[in-house]
Amino acid sequence: MKCNSMKRILAILLPVMMILLAFPAIASAGTPDSIPLIAGQNTQIGNVSITNDGDLVSVTYNITESGWFLTETHTYIGTTAPAKNAPGKFPYSSTGLHDSNYTETATITGSSFYIAAHAVVTNENDIVGCKWPTWSEVSSKFPVSGKFTISYGTESKFAIDVFDDSFLNGLHKAWCIDMDHGILVGPNVYLADFYSSYGSFPTKLITQPNANIDYPENLDLLNWVINHDDSYGLNLDQIQMVIWHLIDANPERAMTTAELVLYNDAINFGEGFVPDFANGDVFGVLVDTTILSNEELYVGQTLLLEQDVDCTPTYNHETAWGIADNALQWSKIKSWGSYFLYTK
Repeated sequence: MKCNSMKRILAILLPVMMILLAFPAIASAGTPDSIPLIAGQNTQIGNVSITNDGDLVSVTYNITESGWFLTETHTYIGTTAPAKNAPGKFPYSSTGLHDSNYTETATITGSSFYIAAHAVVTNENDIVGCKWPTWSEVSSKFPVSGKFTISYGTESKFAIDVFDDSFLNGLHKAWCIDMDHGILVGPNVYLADFYSSYGSFPTKLITQPNANIDYPENLDLLNWVINHDDSYGLNLDQIQMVIWHLIDANPERAMTTAELVLYNDAINFGEGFVPDFANGDVFGVLVDTTILSNEELYVGQTLLLEQDVDCTPTYNHETAWGIADNALQWSKIKSWGSYFLYTK
């Protein structure tokens, strides 16, 4: 072949080769219906599955490794490639998740789409902190209704076992705050409405005569007492007597010298007391009791049960991407994230 002929061939092929090198290769075969979901660049924790019925494209994130879960998903589905590696701006996003699988769906016609599948994931063993609820969040749960049985407690005057699908379900320490109405210890099942002692409750509970709660302004003092009573060496009856003197107009006897110490400290230190959940404090819940007897309803004794609050763990977060064999990188961006062309 003559030298000038070779030059002409190279002149034709060189621009073509440069164009091919400028763009990533895209596999002509269809993308697999399931690709690995990789967390932290090197840990496969599940897969991303894609379905397309011609009008609806679904991208499903599936966690298969134990202990991992999704907190956010950010998905791009389009007929043109995503211009930027900006998961927070992808058109299909979901946050506030705590799931092992989640599906994003796009109504789009065709058989070939660019897809980017990004997720924020956590491992339940990688706890970095604890988030305590605010008073507003706690108060928003009240009022609730339920049922309970009552017995004498080992750590309080009464033990209340709440049931019937209330978030208060379970066994609680409780105290009497109402001497004007009765209640029986034993197998009786009581109906009740539960109110936060720091929130609003029916005015009927404080209506005289024979109010259920004679001194509602002292509920903060009662909350102080139930969080500090262990420090005074008093028995259950002595603590109950202090509570009656703080909340009821007609306690059955005068306080002893030992009881007066707790009573006076509640007066001096309990004004405006707000429990500190992070310190392990509890708060009082008012139990508005109704007694069902011979198919008739009667007003029962109002009680104060102790409720603790759990924190929500906070976790270390990892970035995860669905990585296909024909993964495409955004140009001029240093990131292990990628998108791919899905054909079906």
